[in-house]
Amino acid sequence: HLTGSVAEGLLINNNCTVAPADALMPVATVYLYEGADRPLAELSDNGGDNTYQPYASTNVYFDGVSEYSFSLGFIDAGVYTAALSCDVQDDPEVADEVMFLQAQNTEITASSTPVEADFSE
Repeated sequence: HLTGSVAEGLLINNNCTVAPADALMPVATVYLYEGADRPLAELSDNGGDNTYQPYASTNVYFDGVSEYSFSLGFIDAGVYTAALSCDVQDDPEVADEVMFLQAQNTEITASSTPVEADFSE
C-alpha cells in the first residue's frame, strides 16, 4: 500500500490545477513503475509506448482544505519508482505525451503498514 501527498507549491510552480471547487476533480496523477531509478523521459502513461509501462496509477485529490493526497493499494512487495504528473487526461487507449515533474524510489514491503511517498518542492 502506498500513500502520500503533493506539496501545493510544487503544483503551483508547474502550472497544475490547485484547489478545484469540485473535490472529485483530480489535480495530478501518480504513476508507479517496477524497479528503481527509472528516468522520467522513459516513463509511459497508461497505454503509452515508452520504455517503462506503469504498474499502477492513481489520481491526486484536494481535500478542500490544504492537502493534496493519493493512495494506491494492492501492490506486490518490491522496489518501485513513483512519478508525478499534472496531466490528468490520460486515455489508456492512446499513447499520450505525459510530462513528469518528479520521481522517487520507494520500497513496498509485505506489511499492512502503508509506505509514505511525498512529493515536495
